[in-house]
Amino acid sequence: SQNLIGWQVVGSSLGTFAYRVQGAVTELNLLGNLGNASYRQAGDLYGIILLPESATGADIEAARKLLIDRGAADGVSGTTMDRYFSGRQDIVNFNHIETSNVTSLWAAFLGCTNIDSYPLIDTSSVTSMGFAFQSNNSLESFPAIQAPLCGDFRNTWQGTTSLTSFPAGAKLGTAANNVNFESAWQGSGLTSLPALDLSKGVNFLKAFLSSDISSIHPNVLLGTAASSAIVDFANIFNDCQNLTEVPVGLDLSKGDRFQQAFRYCASLVHFAPNIFDSIGTPLTSCFNNTWQGTVSLNAASVENILVSIDTSGQSAPASGPQITIDYNVATGSLSAATNSAVDSLKTKGWSIIVNNVTL
Repeated sequence: SQNLIGWQVVGSSLGTFAYRVQGAVTELNLLGNLGNASYRQAGDLYGIILLPESATGADIEAARKLLIDRGAADGVSGTTMDRYFSGRQDIVNFNHIETSNVTSLWAAFLGCTNIDSYPLIDTSSVTSMGFAFQSNNSLESFPAIQAPLCGDFRNTWQGTTSLTSFPAGAKLGTAANNVNFESAWQGSGLTSLPALDLSKGVNFLKAFLSSDISSIHPNVLLGTAASSAIVDFANIFNDCQNLTEVPVGLDLSKGDRFQQAFRYCASLVHFAPNIFDSIGTPLTSCFNNTWQGTVSLNAASVENILVSIDTSGQSAPASGPQITIDYNVATGSLSAATNSAVDSLKTKGWSIIVNNVTL
C-alpha cells in the first residue's frame, strides 16, 4: 500500500488518462489504481507516470505524449467506458478526457466520492449513462453536457449531495425517445430545478426524491414531447421538504401517474391551478398519497388540485381510485368550488380523502 499524491498519467490501449490523485492504493493496473477485480479492464499498458501536484498543463501533456508515442491510445479507443473508474476514491480531479467516440458511460465514475468537478465531457454520441456519477458526494459543480442521444439517465446523479445547481443548458436526451430519468437526481443537493429540457422523458419515477429542491422553474419541460402514451411521475418530488410552490406554467399534462409525487413536501404551500387539466388516462393508484404529509398546503391549493383533476374529465382507475391530500386547515375551510369538484369527481369513480377523511 502506498499513499500517492499528484497527477497520475496512465497510457494504455484503452486510452490515455490524466487525473489528480490523493490517497492510499494497493494496486496499479490498466486504468490506474483499483483492487476490485470486478472493475478491472483488459488491454495493454504502456506506462504510468506520477507527477507532483504542482505539475503544469504542459507537464501533464508532455507525459501524455510520451505514453502515446510508446503506443498508448490518445482518446478512448473503444465505444464504452462502463465502470472504467468506478469506486476510485483516490481521484480528486480529472484532466480533459477525449470521449467523442464513446456511446456508453454506464457507471463510469460511480462511487468516486472525492471528485468535486469534471471537465466538459464529450457526450454527443452517448446513448447510456445510467449510474455514471452516482454517489459522487463531493461533486460541487457539473458542466452543461450535450447528450441529446442518451436515453438512459437512471441514477446518474443520485446521491450527489454537494451538487446544489445544475446547468439549464445541458441537453439530456432531447433527440432520443422514451428517455428514462428514474432516480436521476434522487438524494442530490439541488436547491432548485432550472428550465431543463427533459421533454422526451417518460419515466420520472423518484427523479428528484429526497433532494433539497426549494423551487421549480415553470419552464422546465417534463415529458412534454414524450412519444410514449405513458409518462410516469410517481414519487418525482417525494420528500422534497424544502419545496414551497408548484408554479403556474409547470406542464405535467402528459402524466398518467402521480402516486406519491409530492408526498411529505412539508413546506409546500402553493399548488398552481390547471396542472392536471389535460392529463392522460390515469394508471393504477394515479393519485394515491400524492399529497400525503403536505401539512403546509393551503386551502386554495386543494381547490386548484381537485378542480383541475375534475377538468381533465378522466375517470378513476379501477384499482387505486383514491386522491389523497393533506392540508393546513388554518388556511381556511374547503371552498364551494372544491366541494363541487369533489361531487363531480365522485361520479367519475374517484374517492377523495382530505386530512384522512373521505369526503
